[in-house]
Amino acid sequence: MQRLLLVDDEPVSLRFLSKALAGVGETAEARDGAEAVTLFRQALDQGRPFAAVVMDIMMPGVDGIEAVRRIRALEAAAGAEPCRVLMLSCLDDAEHQMDSQYGAGADGYLTKPVDLATLRRALANLDLPANLLDAEE
Repeated sequence: MQRLLLVDDEPVSLRFLSKALAGVGETAEARDGAEAVTLFRQALDQGRPFAAVVMDIMMPGVDGIEAVRRIRALEAAAGAEPCRVLMLSCLDDAEHQMDSQYGAGADGYLTKPVDLATLRRALANLDLPANLLDAEE
C-alpha cells in the first residue's frame, strides 16, 4: 500500500489533499515542515517509508523547501530509495520553482490553487498510483 505524507499549514488545503488522495493509500498529515521531517524520520525508522510527499512551500518555522532538503538528507543517511516530492505553492515565480526542484530535490511543482484534475496529472507524472486518474471527480 502506498504511503503519502501531506504537508500544509492551511487546514482547507490539507483537507482538500486528504479528500483528493483518499483511497490511493495510507496518508499522514503534517501542519509544518518540522512536523513533516519528524513524521518522515519515524516512517524510515519503522521501515514504512512514504512513497510520496505533497509539500506546501510557505509555512511558519521550517518551510517546505528546507523540509525537503532535510528529508533528502534523511533518505541519503538511511540509504533509502528517494520518495517522490510534489511541491505546492501560491508562488509562481521561477526562483521558487528552481529552488524547489533543483535546490531541494523536489520532483514536481504546482501553483495554488490547484484543481483535482491537475493534482492527479502531476502525481501520475511522478509514477504514482494510476488509480488517481480513474477516481471520481
